[in-house]
Amino acid sequence: MSKQFQILASVRQGGVLSPCLFAVFIDSIVCKLRLAGDGASICRHYLGCMLYADDIMLVCNSITAMQRTLDIFSRETEMLDFSFDTAKSVALGIGPRFKHACAPLVLAGASLEYVHQNKYLGLLLKASRKLKCSFDQANIKVYRFFNAMCYRAKNAVPN
Repeated sequence: MSKQFQILASVRQGGVLSPCLFAVFIDSIVCKLRLAGDGASICRHYLGCMLYADDIMLVCNSITAMQRTLDIFSRETEMLDFSFDTAKSVALGIGPRFKHACAPLVLAGASLEYVHQNKYLGLLLKASRKLKCSFDQANIKVYRFFNAMCYRAKNAVPN
């Protein structure tokens, strides 16, 4: 191990290395979550903490397991001097009891709002008995882009 040193510059938002550096930074937390065993898994592959760049989604099969996961996440991020924008953090219920009121979930001292749908990496996830995704927004963007390209191609002046 090296000696401690002061960091004088932060990682640039949108930088090429930003997602990789964040993955290295957050890896110890993901390992602790995996060892706790509360997150979802499929065929022994851990899916309890899914990450892309700085977007994090935690998946558990019960409210109790989710609260334990949030507690680990809060404790570990506090040790790393890392904080959340808890106003952007929400809970989404999936399963037979998705319509019932659930116990409040707390992240870093703030209660999470239960929502009926949430956007994650461009996908609209919806609360329901089974996992439901809506691709409507993605389809709208594709059609908008295609229509704009057709309009420009039609109105292009040949040289």
